[in-house]
Amino acid sequence: MSPIPFFVIFYLSLFIATLIEAFRFSTIVMHIYYSNIKHAAEEVQKKEDTEQKLMELLVRIEAKMVGTTDPPAPDSKEYMESLRKKLDENMKDESKQGKN
Repeated sequence: MSPIPFFVIFYLSLFIATLIEAFRFSTIVMHIYYSNIKHAAEEVQKKEDTEQKLMELLVRIEAKMVGTTDPPAPDSKEYMESLRKKLDENMKDESKQGKN
């Protein structure tokens, strides 16, 4: 059996080292990518929380303008529609009084 030439061992070890480094690099890149996704998801959640708080505040303001004392859940569509109708009626009444 003849000995394995040096260049075969050299190139084989170089190939294996390249695969190991490529794997390490890809894990680093994936870690950065997924941490960016996690950060973006946290930002979206913060914006949704802020939007929910603003909607609750809007419902309270509309309820005060209409004259309702205790508003139900702000995500109730029927409640929002009834508030808008009452608000529209109040605006029409005010515009009629302003014309007279």
